[in-house]
Amino acid sequence: PAEDQSVAAQDFATIDWTGDHELSQQRTERLETIRQKGRGSRKYFMLTWDVSQGWIAVAFIGVITGCIAWCIDMTVKWVTDLKTGYCKR
Repeated sequence: PAEDQSVAAQDFATIDWTGDHELSQQRTERLETIRQKGRGSRKYFMLTWDVSQGWIAVAFIGVITGCIAWCIDMTVKWVTDLKTGYCKR
């Protein structure tokens, strides 16, 4: 039964809640070990990286979205110029 659930999750038919929970627990345990036994810059980097991953993803998605919006805006201006017959030369 556990193997069937994993296979179904790989086919995107269901969500493997048990597997996700286990991964989350492992991550939490790893971070707790780093908090207790870690030293120096590696400890600081690992904890900061864990906290900031979500914000890095949000910033990256925002930049990509802005670039796509800019491309759309420039294309609309160009097509409008073609339609009205305006040329900067």
